[in-house]
Amino acid sequence: MTMDLDFPVLASNKSGWKELFDRYGYRCFTEGNAFAQFQGKIGWPRVDLMLVDDALPSTNCTRIPLSLKASARPRPSTWSH
Repeated sequence: MTMDLDFPVLASNKSGWKELFDRYGYRCFTEGNAFAQFQGKIGWPRVDLMLVDDALPSTNCTRIPLSLKASARPRPSTWSH
């Protein structure tokens, strides 16, 4: 059994998600047209992004405020374990 988090996200936001995960120490280890998989530090969950077409009108996708300033985002060192 693997422990990971799966999020459906808009394909057009892929680069923003990659940038966000990179800031928190995650690296993209596998990606394709429909997915991207990220691994963090030991003990952190793996994250799988399911990239969905922006044209699908009924898609309920996870949206994050990518436009927030970096200082407003929580830092991994402040997360409780």
